[in-house]
Amino acid sequence: FNVLSFYVSILDSLHIMSFSKAFKAMQLFKPFDATTIYRGCNEHVLYVQHALLPFASGNSNSNSNNNNNAAEEGELNEVWYCMLTTERLIICKRGADGKIVDRKQLSYEHIIQFKLKKNKRFKKSNLPAIKVYVSYTVGNNNGVDGGVVEIDDGKLSAPNTPSIKPSDDDKYPKVIFSFHDAEARDTMHMKMMEIIGKNKHQKAGSRTPSFSKSDNDEDSKDSGDLDAGSRSHSHCSNGNMHMHINCDLYETLAVILERQHTYNECVDMCGAVRAGGGASSDAQDGCLQQLFRFLEPAQTQAQQMTDIAHQKYVYKLSRADVKRVEAYYRSKADNAQIRRHRQQWFISTYVAAKLFSPYFPITGVNDELKWLWMQQLCRTSVHFIGDTAMNNRCIKLMDILMRKCFHCKYVKVLDTFFHEKDYQNLQILLYFLNNFVNLKTTHLEALPKFRFKQMMPLLVANRKRDESYTQLFIQLVHIAALRAQFKEADIYQCMMQYIACAELEHAVLMEDEIVNALIKMLQSVDKKLHKIWPENALYLQEIIQSESDENLALCKIRISLRLNPKLLHQTYPGLYDDLNALQCAEKKHVWPALVQFLKDKVEGFADGHVCQTSFDLQPQQQQRDDDECLLSDSERRHEEGDSILFSSLLMSALQDTDKAVGDRVDVTRNQMHRCPAGAAASPVKTAPVTTTAAKSPYRKFVSPSMTSTQVVNAFRSPSKTALAKKNRKHDGLSSSQWGFSNFVGQCFSFAHINQDAQLQATTTRNGGGGAGSHQVTPVGNGNDLQRRLQSYVTTLDKFKNKTRSLEQKISDLHQVLDTQNEKIVELKLENKMIKNVYLNNEVSNVQNGGASEYDEQMVNMKLVKNKQWKQWTHLEVVHWICALNNGQFAKYKQTLTVNMKLRNIAGKHFARIDKSDLTYFYGIVNFDDVCDLYQHIQQLLANSYAE
Repeated sequence: FNVLSFYVSILDSLHIMSFSKAFKAMQLFKPFDATTIYRGCNEHVLYVQHALLPFASGNSNSNSNNNNNAAEEGELNEVWYCMLTTERLIICKRGADGKIVDRKQLSYEHIIQFKLKKNKRFKKSNLPAIKVYVSYTVGNNNGVDGGVVEIDDGKLSAPNTPSIKPSDDDKYPKVIFSFHDAEARDTMHMKMMEIIGKNKHQKAGSRTPSFSKSDNDEDSKDSGDLDAGSRSHSHCSNGNMHMHINCDLYETLAVILERQHTYNECVDMCGAVRAGGGASSDAQDGCLQQLFRFLEPAQTQAQQMTDIAHQKYVYKLSRADVKRVEAYYRSKADNAQIRRHRQQWFISTYVAAKLFSPYFPITGVNDELKWLWMQQLCRTSVHFIGDTAMNNRCIKLMDILMRKCFHCKYVKVLDTFFHEKDYQNLQILLYFLNNFVNLKTTHLEALPKFRFKQMMPLLVANRKRDESYTQLFIQLVHIAALRAQFKEADIYQCMMQYIACAELEHAVLMEDEIVNALIKMLQSVDKKLHKIWPENALYLQEIIQSESDENLALCKIRISLRLNPKLLHQTYPGLYDDLNALQCAEKKHVWPALVQFLKDKVEGFADGHVCQTSFDLQPQQQQRDDDECLLSDSERRHEEGDSILFSSLLMSALQDTDKAVGDRVDVTRNQMHRCPAGAAASPVKTAPVTTTAAKSPYRKFVSPSMTSTQVVNAFRSPSKTALAKKNRKHDGLSSSQWGFSNFVGQCFSFAHINQDAQLQATTTRNGGGGAGSHQVTPVGNGNDLQRRLQSYVTTLDKFKNKTRSLEQKISDLHQVLDTQNEKIVELKLENKMIKNVYLNNEVSNVQNGGASEYDEQMVNMKLVKNKQWKQWTHLEVVHWICALNNGQFAKYKQTLTVNMKLRNIAGKHFARIDKSDLTYFYGIVNFDDVCDLYQHIQQLLANSYAE
């Protein structure tokens, strides 16, 4: 037991010693704060190499692959990447997934000496290493905190530090940088000599550093004693020490840190993809390994900028590398490959945009490629619906591509049909439409087109993952350009599809935001209810007869009454057995809830308690009804039974109503005259007759004392006798020829107004008190008639104004047509003159024995062969065009010669050529030839730019 306790104490002491040494070595480095490094700093990273540092204790589990490489005295090594900058030594710890998880720094002013470590022959773990001695007290430099570093061995002042001798080597704090082989150690030592430098005034006895050729070399190779004061002076100047290093070839520390942050973000996104898709860690490793396979031909450049172990990690991209980056954004990606791995493609594209942004903008990207980039982003965003971080990255990527890479404001929409499956992510879609699509264009064919009805099932499904989709959809349909294309029938069908997919109950229907938004769209001034297809979709009777589900029927009826409250009491002669909505519901005998709902609506109207959603019109709807009086007949909404110009049926119904009221007044008077003179007049239980100024074509009479059954009967359709009288009356009117007198006859005459005034002076007979008093209130309102007459006159005035405006437009169009005809005549004359001049020149040249306009001997064949198009004259251009595709354009030789010489066209104009110029200026009229020649010119320009 005593022996066992002795060995345990020895092991504990060894463990404490290794931990204390690891702690002391780590304590020599200061924490590195990346936020203090700004973009414009002039500190460059000159070299990066990994090394083994004794920062792990005996029980450390980090970097298990390197735990077998133990250094002396029981210490364990960790792999850290050493970055030598122009001002400090920064060590970076890389995790298993490639992320930079920790950084520490050591200023060059802290280092007093570094030298190669001796190799001990009989030690098991004998790795090549470099010893770096650090001063205890240093000044504040480059954001490194000054002060004294307290260690058990004591304190030492840097300016007074003597040269370190091998005998007292262990008395001063040091950090041992170990390596797997001597070649890596020697390379690191050489770079430290070049970057950190030697003291120009070496002390006596110091030796020029050399490099060991064998791992068993026992000699110590000193790098020289570095005087802190002189080194600080030369280091701050940065010109004396690093005169032989061209810092323009290396990236700055800020750029390197930004790349590391980008790669860390990339690893986090791959982890999120793995967690969201339920993949294993092997899937994540595969994602990281094959991440940049979508970046061809710039895959190598992306790896160089993100892999800290890459040999060109600290170098800037060369001109050839930049050309590959430009070629990546000018190339068309494989859609089939992207379709299978959209998330990985998005991650690689996002990382590439952040890495390559210093080399933007990219010129030569056509409209098709710009549209394909945006389209692929919208399609890819479907996979992270509801993920706020990924949506923000997608928006940021769109901004980088459009504003920095392509340097354009709008993208040309080449595929105007936006399929609902490809554009499910409404947040990305809204941002794309509002920022990068020109929605104010006058070309309607260039605007996006949506199928909102087919979008409803996806909307209901995606709303479970993101509750904001309701507001996003409302914002989408309220975009002015999309709202104008959203027809009335499509709005109604979209609403019905949404109700069916969401399974809404009729009781909470009017509380739904989407339903209210679509109803308000139908109630707006620019939408007409009579354009809803089918035409009888809003009829309550049609809904009751055609629907098989009571809840869906109630939802449709609520929407119809919200849109047009008059439909509650409206009947249609010859349709639905001349029944109103309530009678149709009672006839069906299967939907008691629907019958009760309609009864409540009717009773609420009869009692005078009109609900806000049924008969009290909203201010916007009331304004629309008032504006309808000013609309033309082609724009105005006509109900069934209305005439084309004015509602003659309305006039007939009002006249029949007035006649019925007069008959009731006469009956009341006769009953009063038949009473004896001396007898007390018996009270006649006759309800006072009132009038309502309703806007519906059929005016009904409702008394507060009526029951619900009497109210329903009062709103029934007219009897057969009344309809027969009305038909006979219309037959008599239609027999005469239509004219202005007929129009005046259809309006309310002043006789009606006088008759109403006479009815207002009703005779009141008092038979001895209040018991026998009778008072009749006439039906009719002169003010209402005058208002309607005034509206007809206003309508006629509007017709006249509209006719005058159309005549003015016709006159303007005639003027434009005359101007165009004059231009056409001028162009014909100019063309004829050019042909005459050319023919005269040809004839004169032939007579004089001179050369023609085009001579093969005058062509500089060397320029044509070398394709130096910027130096071509019109002769070289004609020769090059006629030689394309085995003489495809040889038939235009004479035309090209004349037109190009007349307009002084040369090869340098290829850079600004447009496809239409080949027809208007070159004279090529065949469209196939125009397309082929334009493609050859663009290929010539691309090849010259690539060279």
